[in-house]
Amino acid sequence: MIYLASPYSNLHPEWRQALYERACEATIGLMKRKKVVFSPIVHCHPLAVLGGFGTDFKQWGKFCLRILKASDVMYILMLTDWEKSVGIAKEYLFCLEHSIPVKFLHPDSLRAVEFRTVYRWMQEEFLKNLEKHK
Repeated sequence: MIYLASPYSNLHPEWRQALYERACEATIGLMKRKKVVFSPIVHCHPLAVLGGFGTDFKQWGKFCLRILKASDVMYILMLTDWEKSVGIAKEYLFCLEHSIPVKFLHPDSLRAVEFRTVYRWMQEEFLKNLEKHK
């Protein structure tokens, strides 16, 4: 199963609906390619909105990490400011601790790539963000 991580709560709250929709589009695209995908944003956004739950990693982290632990790979959907996301940083560190492979997914092509092929400035920003959450 692919765990599809994507930015959502801590960056631009006014963008949440759009980020949710982009996560839906990516999930649909991967499913059309016969991939088994779980996106915490696709699953949890409606629950947060309709149920009045919080939207941050503090609210959903325990739930998300349990599913991530059962996943075969994590894809990081590289939407705007993904490299600054608290949730993605924590999920990435969890993957390192549990030997879960990580790929980076371009939102338009849905092409999954290795970290070394991601733009250098994004790599640097992401690594700085990881240091804050270790």
